[in-house]
Amino acid sequence: MKDPQVKAAGLHDCLEPIHIFMYVLHHPDRGYFLVDSGVSRAFLGHPQRYGVNALVDMELHTERIQLRQDTASIVRGLPTPVQGVFLTHLHVDHISGLPDIPANVPLYIGKNEIGPKRFLNLFTLNLINTLLDQHANLETWPLPDDNNGGFHGIVDIFGDGSVWAIHVPGHTPGSTAYLVRTPNGPVLLTGDVSHTRWGWDHGVPPGAFTANIDANRESLLALKALVNRHPEIKIRLGHQY
Repeated sequence: MKDPQVKAAGLHDCLEPIHIFMYVLHHPDRGYFLVDSGVSRAFLGHPQRYGVNALVDMELHTERIQLRQDTASIVRGLPTPVQGVFLTHLHVDHISGLPDIPANVPLYIGKNEIGPKRFLNLFTLNLINTLLDQHANLETWPLPDDNNGGFHGIVDIFGDGSVWAIHVPGHTPGSTAYLVRTPNGPVLLTGDVSHTRWGWDHGVPPGAFTANIDANRESLLALKALVNRHPEIKIRLGHQY
């Protein structure tokens, strides 16, 4: 809210409805994968069981969440089992579907997302750890340190150019965007590098819960530059259609 463009536009700080997304990817040879985890009905029904205390609940507003399709029903409806979950980052709204993901399904996260204390946001430390502890296979993308197109590392996940993991630190240290080649053209899943269309259009990063505003802005502008170079890319933002 302190950004000059926000002030100039006269925007006000208030509660705003958001969407919590999960994407299903089907690779013709490797099977089904998820990007982020959606929302588990079990998590919403018993948030305290997963480490949600009163302070966390005040921020999550779990009582306001309207569940349109829970993770379990999506996973059950797939023709074959999920082979992996590609996480954009480890904030609660992106991993609250993990109770519905089988424990043997590997989770993939960005470089530096987990620090010496396992997770940098101590406010939700117990909650994050509880959701992750069900899953034995937590993998970190082998992102190189070279700067490629303004990005802090890019990985060709399947080795065939179909899905790319792009390190875009700022919102969290390991925030990861995913560029997916689909039959209908390329799609960019920004994660929380950008929450909203207004933020994307104006190059303004999310404020609350962002670890490093300047780094987030740099990552956001690098994604915008990528789309400017390749305008056929369709954009899927963190929490808004």
